[in-house]
Amino acid sequence: MAKNLSHERLLELIHYAPETGGFTWKKTTSNKAKVGGSAGNIMKNGYWKIGIDSQHFYAHRLAWFYVHGSWPAEYIDHVDGNKLDNSISNLREATNSQNGANRGVPSQSKIRLKGVFRVLRSNRFGAQIMVRGNHHHLGCFDTMDEAHAAYFAAAREAFGEFARAE
Repeated sequence: MAKNLSHERLLELIHYAPETGGFTWKKTTSNKAKVGGSAGNIMKNGYWKIGIDSQHFYAHRLAWFYVHGSWPAEYIDHVDGNKLDNSISNLREATNSQNGANRGVPSQSKIRLKGVFRVLRSNRFGAQIMVRGNHHHLGCFDTMDEAHAAYFAAAREAFGEFARAE
């Protein structure tokens, strides 16, 4: 995942503002990369991506590499869930499971509460959580709020600071 970009080469080509998460070019490297210009663009998946020396990098991973001098071991998680906020205070190393725990409610969810689903035959609400690739049923509840509280309690226990309620 680290690719062939040295820390020295990154510092030579790009300036990163840790407070804002913005990247600008220090050198002109192509028709698109002009000194002082913003580096990269937003991809269809909602992440900022930057091309350097014929390679493409996610801005959040470059920010980590820029500040710490080493590539992250696994994932970089956006604390607030905003894919475009690449300020260093909003980034943290994470495992795949932790990164997934910090995702928001899926857009196709009808209930709009993470970990909650409607049990059609009983008109109640179920709660479930996935931990390390395994689904865990947390019970059936009379209200959405009770089911959501059960999910969030389990998420806090399983994922700690990475647990996301909404």
